[in-house]
Amino acid sequence: QIVDYSDDTRRLLNLVKSNAILGLILVLITLILFLNLRVAFWTAIGIPVSILFGFIIFPYVGITINFISLMGMIIVLGILVDDAIIVAENIYKYKQQGLPGIEAALKGTQEVLWPVITTIVTTVIAFSPLIAMTGTMGKFMWSMPVVVSLILVGSLVESLFILPAHVAHSKVTQRSQNMKELGYRVMGYYRNFVVKILKNPLKTIAIFVLILISSVTLLVKKMDFVLFDSSDGMFAFVTYQLPIGTPIAETIKKTQEIEAIIAQLPKEEVKTYITTIGEKGPLISSRGQDLNYESVGNIVIHLTDIGTRDR
Repeated sequence: QIVDYSDDTRRLLNLVKSNAILGLILVLITLILFLNLRVAFWTAIGIPVSILFGFIIFPYVGITINFISLMGMIIVLGILVDDAIIVAENIYKYKQQGLPGIEAALKGTQEVLWPVITTIVTTVIAFSPLIAMTGTMGKFMWSMPVVVSLILVGSLVESLFILPAHVAHSKVTQRSQNMKELGYRVMGYYRNFVVKILKNPLKTIAIFVLILISSVTLLVKKMDFVLFDSSDGMFAFVTYQLPIGTPIAETIKKTQEIEAIIAQLPKEEVKTYITTIGEKGPLISSRGQDLNYESVGNIVIHLTDIGTRDR
């Protein structure tokens, strides 16, 4: 049986697509509640536009579709439309106040220009140290900050130069009385909360210091550092070694006994397995030079997707 090693990449691609679609839907629903349908649409469209911008630049900087680049896309999806929401909401506010569309777009964008740029720059800076990683891990990880940075730059360009034009020509719609009352109620709760915080600065600082200490304690005492989690691995490896000098016929016999055990595993967990006699470690997991002679062997077990099995 031919083994398709692109399954993992295909699974991550599907995850990127599902996250992008879910992000579009959530942004649309949230903005429709507080703004209107057209503004919500043009704000949400920033997600695919930003990703498209990244894909246009990727070939010129040597980025390919792989595990690390896809992980970067998944990470950045959660912060893509933050700047667009800020710009769109500010422009829409001025349009509600009666300013013409173009004037509202210029004033609303200029007002939040530097905060939005600062937000993107600080996020890019936070990921940039990964580019300086050395060694084998550095060769893999450098593409993640590049992917995140390029897509964020695309989001910034879209929110500052494309989005304002769309919002400027969107019609202002009046919210229903129920939505207005809900907005006033939420703003009232928020205002009361902020006032209480400002009136009790020492208590506020003490609470946040306590939260910080608790978080650091939990991080140090309770959380383990795992760079790559193996709990959802797609492979299992069996390596075995008989006494040196064992003839290959005996090795084959012992191998068949191991294969009989593997064959008893549920079909919902195992796709197939590949046996190699004469090599102690499979090529996919070899570290350095392995012993190769007639009394050693290995079996690579290809597992089904993590979502279809219980362990």
